Amino acid sequence: MELFEGLAEIPFYNEDIDVEGTVPAQAERLREAAAAADALLIFTPEYNGTIPAVLKNAIDWLSRPYGAGAISGKPVAVAGTALGQYGGVWAHDETRKSVASPAAR
Repeated sequence: MELFEGLAEIPFYNEDIDVEGTVPAQAERLREAAAAADALLIFTPEYNGTIPAVLKNAIDWLSRPYGAGAISGKPVAVAGTALGQYGGVWAHDETRKSVASPAAR
């Protein structure tokens, strides 16, 4: 298992800067790490009934280019928790929805 460090350094996703040869280094490092993995385990807290912006941003970078992103066809599991009565279920749902769009399994 490998823990990816550095999500906070990845710029917000912008298709205008997601051009081959000019992708920000941290975003490229994230894509390479995800592409090399057999599967992904995403652990997330629940913030205001959804996922943290930094996680959504990482998923956005991993999902592009559409249909050929680093998580396309890759097994993904989600875990997390929250202090509220739902125990993070909304964050789990939002994360699964975000990774399912680019066809992660």
